[in-house]
This record gives sequence, C-alpha cells and structure tokens, in this order.
Amino acid sequence: MRRTTARETLDAIAPYYDGLMQRIDYRRWEEEVLRLEEVVPGALDNVLEIGCGTGRLAKQLRRHGVRIIGCDWSERMVAEAVKKAGKARNRPRFVVADMRALPFHPQKARFTTVVALFDTVNFLRTRKDLDRLMSGVNDLLCDGGIFLFDVVTERNILNHFADSSWQEISGGVKSSWRGRYTRDRKECTVEISIDGGPSVRFVEHLFTTEELALATRRAGFSTTRTVESYSWREVSDTTERISVIAIKG
Repeated sequence: MRRTTARETLDAIAPYYDGLMQRIDYRRWEEEVLRLEEVVPGALDNVLEIGCGTGRLAKQLRRHGVRIIGCDWSERMVAEAVKKAGKARNRPRFVVADMRALPFHPQKARFTTVVALFDTVNFLRTRKDLDRLMSGVNDLLCDGGIFLFDVVTERNILNHFADSSWQEISGGVKSSWRGRYTRDRKECTVEISIDGGPSVRFVEHLFTTEELALATRRAGFSTTRTVESYSWREVSDTTERISVIAIKG
C-alpha cells in the first residue's frame, strides 16, 4: 500500500465522512464549545474552528448564533462543508488552510475563540509543528481569547485501536479498519478501506499533558487548564480524551 499523507486520506474519505461519523455524538463538542461562555463572557463572539471537516459542528454552533469560520487542510472536506451550508445568509464560512500556517492576518482576524477538536492536534507529529500551531493561534486571538483543543490519550488508543481490526456499517457506508500502535514513537496508524476499495491511512501522535502545557506557554498563553473532555473533571489514568483550555493574556 502506498503511504498516503493525512491530506490525501482526508480527501479520499471526504465524500463518505458524514456516513462514517454518523455514530459520533457531535452534541458533546457543541456543548463543550458553548460552555466557554462560562469561562470568558463573549468567548463565542468570533470563532475559528480548525479541522472543521464537512462543517457539522460549525453548522450546529451557527444555530446558536455563534459567528464562526471553519478551516480544514482537505479541499474536498471544505467542498463538502460549503455544499452542506447552502446559501443561507447566516451560513458559516469555510476555507482551506494548513493549521501550521493559518491564512489570516493577525490585525484583521481577531478571534475570541479558536477550537481544534476531534483529534485535530493529534495529526501533528513533531514539536516544531505543534509550536507553529500554538504560535499561530495565539497571534490570531484577541487578549483574553481562548484556544480550546482536545487530544486522545494512550488509554484511548490501547482500548480501541492498538493491534485491532474491525468492520463497520454506518450511514450506509461499509468500512474496514485496522489499527497499529507504535509505543516507543507514541504513534497510532489507522488504515481505512471504504466499500472494499483501496486502503488509505492516517497517523496520530500522542502528546503528554506536560508537552501540551509547555507548548502553550512557549506560544505565550498565560493560563492553561487541562481537563477530561466533556465532563471537565480532573484527568485520570482512565481518561480517553483530554481537553485543553488555553487563555491568551
């Protein structure tokens, strides 16, 4: 199998993405983002979503009156998001963007919140790329702005992906999956075949809470809170997904 880049993989699965993700409860992320108003009033005045995929979360947030722009480095994902958004006056805006080099001018795009959810940050595989993301987001946030992102933990990988293979039928899409975890590199490789077609794969890198906290500090964030996703309880050994709330200022 030819090695595919993350962008190529996302382009390949874009037409099937909503079917593949039908079982995912996006309300959990929707509620988590809306909860940011409790952290900083006005946090949802101007939001950027990194890794927006086909725009499902952005569309849900727009129903709450959230002004939001979604970006993704997959052109086909963005095309699906634009198509789904239609021509409504209050539709979200979607753009193609690499999260390591966000195409917004810091003086013209002052976001109150930036979010990167559902493993988006796990697609970064080096400290350099992580730092580029953190610095770029910090530059685009207004003072007091929030960067909310989540990452999967090793517990999640061991429970669901390491040395595993399975098949799913979701949203009318039949898919075959195979996961492999390389523990010394903290990398999980997942191969996906849709409707018996050729396999594509993506690699996710695991970051420790310490690495993430250091990265936010290097970028200039003043406050960082690390919690268990959705519940916002203290992180434990059984936590499968971590949310990080970093505040600029």
